[in-house]
Amino acid sequence: MQWILSRPFNIAVFNLVWIGCVVGGNRWLWLVAPLTLAYLATLLLQRKVQVQQIVLPALLGIFVDSVLTLTGIFYFDHSMRVIPLWLVVLWFGFASTLSQSLEIVGSNKWLAAALGALVFPFNYAVGEGLGAVDFQHGYSLALITLGLIWLPGLPLLFLLSQKTVEDANEAT
Repeated sequence: MQWILSRPFNIAVFNLVWIGCVVGGNRWLWLVAPLTLAYLATLLLQRKVQVQQIVLPALLGIFVDSVLTLTGIFYFDHSMRVIPLWLVVLWFGFASTLSQSLEIVGSNKWLAAALGALVFPFNYAVGEGLGAVDFQHGYSLALITLGLIWLPGLPLLFLLSQKTVEDANEAT
């Protein structure tokens, strides 16, 4: 059971979730969503994470992507201005990495900011190239906007994840 709780397994699971969500979209959701939920439940039951460590960062990511969709920067097929369910699942999967495999990144705010500004736009660009999302106002504008959002956004995701653990420990 210990290997399931390891950092390498966490990043491997997230990469599989990313591929399943971005490449498979809602077509593969019947497989990806239950596996993601089972993995998150395992982390929770084994006390590797607390509920708020997953929920708060995931909600922030879902909110940001929803705003980008409502403003027309993102367009998803048949979205009716709502992000697709696969993207919600992806955010919950990513939230598991913040206190697990990516924890070292979160310990350095400058590194987290730099990676947020570079890696998040890169990931969305790959998703756009795979047809998961369309950038409605142009490729460059979307990438610059994403970089500006996730420059402070990734450190904030780490802060939400880490602070909730400290708060919960102080309460007990």
